[in-house]
Amino acid sequence: MKVNLMLSPPPFYKLIVCLLLTSICGNRMFAQSCDPACEDLSNLTVTTHINAHLLPQPDRNIGSADSSWSDYFMNGIFYIEEQGVGDDLRIMMLNGHRFLHTTGNATGMESPTGLFLGEYAGEDVDATSNGCVGIGYRALEQFVSTDHNTAVGFFAMSAGDAGDKNTMVGNRAGQNIDGGDSNTGIGQNVFYRSGTITNYIEGIGNVGIGATSDNIGVFGNLYDGNYNTAVGFNSVKSLTTGDENTILGYNAGADLTFGDQNIFIGSGESSGDNGTTNGTGNIVIGINEDLHSSSASNRMNIGGVLYADLSANKVSIGNSGSALSNTFNVGANDEFQIDNTGVIKEYNNLTTDGLGVPVILNVLTLSDQAGSITNGMLLEDAPAGVYRVTYQGVVTVAADVGSALSFKVRYTDADITSGTVDAPSTNITGNNSTTSNTVGSANFSGVVLIQVADASDIKYIVSRASESSGSMEYSLRVLLERIQ
Repeated sequence: MKVNLMLSPPPFYKLIVCLLLTSICGNRMFAQSCDPACEDLSNLTVTTHINAHLLPQPDRNIGSADSSWSDYFMNGIFYIEEQGVGDDLRIMMLNGHRFLHTTGNATGMESPTGLFLGEYAGEDVDATSNGCVGIGYRALEQFVSTDHNTAVGFFAMSAGDAGDKNTMVGNRAGQNIDGGDSNTGIGQNVFYRSGTITNYIEGIGNVGIGATSDNIGVFGNLYDGNYNTAVGFNSVKSLTTGDENTILGYNAGADLTFGDQNIFIGSGESSGDNGTTNGTGNIVIGINEDLHSSSASNRMNIGGVLYADLSANKVSIGNSGSALSNTFNVGANDEFQIDNTGVIKEYNNLTTDGLGVPVILNVLTLSDQAGSITNGMLLEDAPAGVYRVTYQGVVTVAADVGSALSFKVRYTDADITSGTVDAPSTNITGNNSTTSNTVGSANFSGVVLIQVADASDIKYIVSRASESSGSMEYSLRVLLERIQ
């Protein structure tokens, strides 16, 4: 430590001792009398001079616009004391503008609640604002009376002058917000577009995360929208009005101009030739997927495979068209269809006429039969419904002379309550009886539809006649299906 004392004439009580700590010179102590003529710092020509003007007083400054120091070196703490609630403390100025300052008058707080760093940062924020932080050139520049905004970045939230509880981080992040509350933006140009601004962002609760390749960012055109969420590079750049949209992925929702409650997930979702521009209530998930129309609403596309009309509760595998046939469809042209009651309406591109594809209940195969069957059971206690019986009889052993064979179905009809009925009767359709005894060529077959009452037994009856001691034998196949 070097000590240099320059003493003025008596009395010595005017002696002032000041300790300056510098990182270059080390610790040096200098003393000089308090000569008012030197209080303009004009005598600070060498390091061995000091002036009473350096001593703290409420009305004193160190230097002036005409006389200033070049560099400041410190090896300690810079203290600012006794700043109370409501104070607007300008700690540093740059080119005549605020560079580092605080403000705020939150009830119960013992010091300012806001902090601003950067030329023009918080330039217009007044002492009534609470809890605001602006870091970066012109961050929160024009906001006046505002609470709990955080803006970090070049021109972050610089254009508007109203809105609370917004958080913006990034180059020009939130520059177009004016009157919007509780919005969150992270990324270059989020909530910003270049050019003349005619509609500022006034929405509530929007979240935008992502950078951009041009001068329009995520939510860059949004001026009237609430509770939208967008995450992704270049996503949701065209949306102007809309609520509760959720969009995730590179370039996702880039064409959406207005619409509500859409969900787009995946790279390039709902953009391109049929990119949704004004739809509502859509769900698109996958890579570069979109909908059948740019104005579609209440539609779904998952991976270009599963499609749905959400308003009509219809689903399709493979058909992305505007109209879906039934509740569940498979194929590009709805070749397979099921309605909302579970009935199959289209099967293998063939219409079932409302009867649907049947459920197989019994498959009966009888071989080498040599007599009549008076009471064969197909289904006991059948539930009410429409059934189909398909049958075929084939002669397996020829008789010496003519013989006969016939087939019937016995059941309780749903429209007839006076006992069982037989269908068909002998010879009711086609060749359901035969007198030929040629093996293989002697056969009969048919299909019978029956309306069965609840708890009815479904039975079959075979009548066989053979006039020779060499009796005819036959085989029988019966298929029972419920179709409705």
